[in-house]
Amino acid sequence: MPGIRLWFYDPSSDNEGFINKLVVSMDMPFCHVEAQFEDDSACSVYMGSQVVHRKQTFESSNYACVRVPCTLTKHQVAL
Repeated sequence: MPGIRLWFYDPSSDNEGFINKLVVSMDMPFCHVEAQFEDDSACSVYMGSQVVHRKQTFESSNYACVRVPCTLTKHQVAL
């Protein structure tokens, strides 16, 4: 069954990203989440920019993943 992977970012060990750390100080432990699809493409939104949809890996230990199973139809609609 296909699924969407949600990658939650924890900036606690990040040396940069003042805004991310500010967000976490108000609502721990994550500052944002990115959605990744079966083809390894992911959607990201950066402050003041448009949505970016591209292939992406989440190799940093700062990310925690939750896989949400869904039907193929729902996966295609989300993609």
